[in-house]
Amino acid sequence: MVMIYKHLNALLWFSFGIIFLLFSSTKAADSEKWDPTRYVNLSPFRQWRSAYECILNETNPCEPKYKLTMSGIVNVPQEDVGNYCGGSGCAEHVKIVLHCIHQVKRDFWFANSAPVQFINNSITYGCDTTTSKTSSISIFFSF
Repeated sequence: MVMIYKHLNALLWFSFGIIFLLFSSTKAADSEKWDPTRYVNLSPFRQWRSAYECILNETNPCEPKYKLTMSGIVNVPQEDVGNYCGGSGCAEHVKIVLHCIHQVKRDFWFANSAPVQFINNSITYGCDTTTSKTSSISIFFSF
């Protein structure tokens, strides 16, 4: 009877050791810790969360008024279009964020009911149009 308890005790400690090793070796690398695209094709909740993490991407120090938010509203006045599209790179940063959102949740809609492709096309058109008729880039979309 004592022999059985010794074997059970040894088996129990061996199991705890294996579990400890498994949990201690699963630390994610810092580079992939905040990568929202690693959760593609998971549950809808995770897709929404990943899309939100894409929006929180702070790799480009754009002015807060030009950052893309959950509202989906982009409003760039005429005097800032050149800097927005070329100088500061905010337009390119917003396109990268939109691409990230599209990768994690293809049917994402912003609070103003604008889909990702609409905002992307509007920014592309606003930055590519160099006529004097273009006064600003404004995206206000609603159903």
